Amino acid sequence: MLTAFQIFGVALLLGSIPLSIKSARRVRTYRQMQAWPKARARITKSFVREESSGDGMANLAEFEFVYSVAGIEHTSNLQTEGLRFPGTEEDVQQMLKRFPVGASVQVAVDPADPGRAILDTGFPAAWNALKRASAIGFLVGLAICLATISFAK
Repeated sequence: MLTAFQIFGVALLLGSIPLSIKSARRVRTYRQMQAWPKARARITKSFVREESSGDGMANLAEFEFVYSVAGIEHTSNLQTEGLRFPGTEEDVQQMLKRFPVGASVQVAVDPADPGRAILDTGFPAAWNALKRASAIGFLVGLAICLATISFAK
């Protein structure tokens, strides 16, 4: 039978994997898009979205924009989530002021899929912090699992 400490180690080990994958993808996409071709876009929506998390409510800046590639108009709402970590409500309001409705902005267009463009709102610091935290969680969980297995013998 597993002890509470062993269960904690397994939960930490397994729980960190999806968070690590998701956050690593966000950071990798940000780095890749720096080399993508750029296009002019116009912000069509700019608003605050409330999101519930384990720590309470979080406010996130959301944007929608239109852009054209080869004469075809596309709409996207992808962004790099460039709020500092931890972000505050004031940070969200500042970002909304940087990208108001009607503003002309530059977006990175995925060369493999011109229908996918990303608004660069800054480096995704929160996702980078989560990537590091999940890596630490994975290592601690692995250490707990290995230690309890070796001490059980």
